[in-house]
Amino acid sequence: MNYPVGTPIQAGDLVWWDEGACVGFIQWIWDEARDGDYSWAKTDGPPLFIANRHPYTPSHEGFGSGMLHDESCLAGEGIGLLNEDELEELRLATALAKARSRSGLNGSFYTVQTRAENCRRVEWIFSVYEDDIRGEEIVIRCDELELGAEDKNEG
Repeated sequence: MNYPVGTPIQAGDLVWWDEGACVGFIQWIWDEARDGDYSWAKTDGPPLFIANRHPYTPSHEGFGSGMLHDESCLAGEGIGLLNEDELEELRLATALAKARSRSGLNGSFYTVQTRAENCRRVEWIFSVYEDDIRGEEIVIRCDELELGAEDKNEG
């Protein structure tokens, strides 16, 4: 299976999904030898599972929250790989969220969403869960990440 741009899909890929509002990862890709028939998935083609529970665990057991999709709907759903700049911004936002979190993002799991204004990302939103109960929300403004990058260059 491939993303709309032609890049092969791999388990563990960090992706935009939910039309670019969430960051998740490819947790599982259908494999005929392992999984048999995919008619159970109710998709138009072989399915893949996109999860929004972080950190990533390379298991297809106990999926948790996420969505089944197939290759034909990726473009329409806004599903695609994060580019290098987005990965770096996510890394910086995660580090700040970890520093600000009461648990250090060490709950059962956390989710990552973004908020945009005028087609521009303005916030990264981390929701930390413990036993499937949302405990805290940490909002990292994108301008904080830009200031952090400038501070590093001045030293």
